[in-house]
Amino acid sequence: HNIRGRYLGSVIARWSPLDWFNLEGNVSYDRSDRFTENFRPKPIYSATFVRSEGSLGRNYARTDGLNASLTAQFQKRFNELNATTMVRYLIEHEDYEWTNTSGTDFTATGVWTLSNIPNANISGSSGSEFTRADGFFLITNLDFRDRYIVDALVRQDGSSRFGPNERRKWYYRGAGAYRISEEDWFNVPGVDEMKFRYSIGTAGNTPSFSAQYETYSVSATGITPVTLGNKDLKPEFATEQEMGIDLLLFGRMSLDLTYAKSVVEDQILQVPALAYSGFSSQWRNAGTLESNTFEATLNATLIRRPGLTWNSRLLFDRTRQKITKLDVPAYRTGHDEQSLDVSFYIREGEAIGAFYGVQFATKCAHLPEGVDCSRFQVNDDGFLVWVGGA
Repeated sequence: HNIRGRYLGSVIARWSPLDWFNLEGNVSYDRSDRFTENFRPKPIYSATFVRSEGSLGRNYARTDGLNASLTAQFQKRFNELNATTMVRYLIEHEDYEWTNTSGTDFTATGVWTLSNIPNANISGSSGSEFTRADGFFLITNLDFRDRYIVDALVRQDGSSRFGPNERRKWYYRGAGAYRISEEDWFNVPGVDEMKFRYSIGTAGNTPSFSAQYETYSVSATGITPVTLGNKDLKPEFATEQEMGIDLLLFGRMSLDLTYAKSVVEDQILQVPALAYSGFSSQWRNAGTLESNTFEATLNATLIRRPGLTWNSRLLFDRTRQKITKLDVPAYRTGHDEQSLDVSFYIREGEAIGAFYGVQFATKCAHLPEGVDCSRFQVNDDGFLVWVGGA
């Protein structure tokens, strides 16, 4: 059975000493408790009538999250220019702890406790993760005559999940829009709204908790190195540019066209470690991924009558992604299940998500370069097999 508990709370305070200035503080707390128990009594039989002496497993996990922020907002109108500026500082704390215990083969019937299981059949594990992060940013929005719109942001983030040598990272964003239909001279029949927009911005992807640390596999036979640590691990750095046009037509149709280009540098990849290190892999900032996206959205009100409205939407999007840079030798990866651990090929020029499998040779073109095809023939099943020869 599963037992879950959740506690949420927050406090917000605002102070507005002036019409154009206010200060707001926020503190929130989130705690989650999860308890799971898996139990099989003694005795129990499988579908093949194999007897088992029962089992018991108990898992407990708790997550504590604390967030706080302080925001100062300045809003002022200068004739036809409306300006809004915000300065914010925030902190984030997250603690995650868990304990797992399990055992098999009860000694006595009807006593469902771990103490009723031989010590040799009991195993357990536990762990804890503590993440500390903070950041501050400055945002400015400018709106001139309701047709020229500018948005700008500068932000710095710090996190304990970044490597010790790369604790902080800067980001930025800039965007602009031009509502040409608000101009006095604009008069295009059927076009109620026309807006051109462009933006460029950066963002990061935080590494997983254990990525910067050395990890080991511990068993009764010894300790085996698994993942090599990385003190220089940085967050991924994505730069995206987006441009588009928004149209409102005939009072009942809207058309949005968007083109976006994204470049993700310092990709966080789990790559094979050098053999002399003794570890099998290492998390590194080792690649660059580029993508291009086209999007189109058409909304239309087909029927608008008292008591009946029919709206319809048509969507189209296409994304292409490719690895444009790789700082390590090409390698294969995938998922551990169903023998898919080498189904993806990570190398420069490769499209993300392309599957690789096994090609059975059915013609000479399928043989490795330099192999003499005269020694092979196609058998009755259509496969190219070796028949020998001089």
